[in-house]
Amino acid sequence: MSLLDIKSLSVSYGRIPALRDVSLSVNSGEVVALIGANGAGKTSLLKAISRLLPASGEIVLEGKSLSRAAPSDVVRAGISHVPEGRRVFREMTIDENLEMGAYSRAKEANLEREKAQIFERFPVLHERRHQMADTLSGGEQQMLAMGRAMMAKPRILLLDEPSMGLAPKLVKVIFSIIRDINKAGTTILLVEQNAAMALGVANRAYVLENGQIVMAGEAAALARDPKVSDAYLGGSMA
Repeated sequence: MSLLDIKSLSVSYGRIPALRDVSLSVNSGEVVALIGANGAGKTSLLKAISRLLPASGEIVLEGKSLSRAAPSDVVRAGISHVPEGRRVFREMTIDENLEMGAYSRAKEANLEREKAQIFERFPVLHERRHQMADTLSGGEQQMLAMGRAMMAKPRILLLDEPSMGLAPKLVKVIFSIIRDINKAGTTILLVEQNAAMALGVANRAYVLENGQIVMAGEAAALARDPKVSDAYLGGSMA
């Protein structure tokens, strides 16, 4: 069942088009990957979905249009966004960052219980919960950004380049966490330059070039496609 539908989405920076008539869907329970080179429009697409960028076209979540919604209303509707570069609140503690993630549902949230659930998934954050976020490593900040987004209890999680700047060992840890989050019931739209990792975790994928979808299909099939392999996988998925 389709959870998120993007229909004919276009975004421009002045006269420069970033996205041109992009349409895609994300079904409930899936991990859908969006791969492409730098400048292809991947980050612009996630920002448009979150209403952080003005866009033409339609953004529909379970039949409800969010095309003119405020960013805060997008979060309340069930979409959480982990931005490129993590963007944690550096001068707040880990605890305070997590509480900020639940701002849209503060009246109903049991913050201590829900933070405990995040700490169970990210034990290193529990050990340092009273530290300022700017004292964390890049990998720990990525975990915090993901935990903060999960505090909103999203139906769909937008992840923008979660492996950026991380050592290979930490990349494997982050992708293992992505699998776990999905298995626990959260749908994920993943933007990732590490195409091999993205296709390895995804059910389906889209390839974005110059602001347009040029290929789409099952992730495993795209990983075997020579065009994708040559362009994004160094010639071989293996």
